Amino acid sequence: MSKKKIKIRYIIFVLIIIGIVVFVGKITKLDDLNAEKVTEIILVSPPYKKRITDRQEIEEFTSLFNERKKKPVFSIINSSGWSKRAIITTETYQ
Repeated sequence: MSKKKIKIRYIIFVLIIIGIVVFVGKITKLDDLNAEKVTEIILVSPPYKKRITDRQEIEEFTSLFNERKKKPVFSIINSSGWSKRAIITTETYQ
């Protein structure tokens, strides 16, 4: 193969990788929550659950959620045997 073909393949490969990174970044982005649209929050930390429906607590949670440091986190589910999560229900989705 000529050097020109190798360069073209390399450029195409780099562009594909950049496209994949941008696409994955967009689908994993968490938008800010609107406290007015949140109807319920369930905080799960096995074996316990806490259901939040009080408007004041929902506003406090959404405020903390929206102010968090936004960075992608990759983890292995239950790698340590414990996990925590928040199930957020709004008028349109859960």
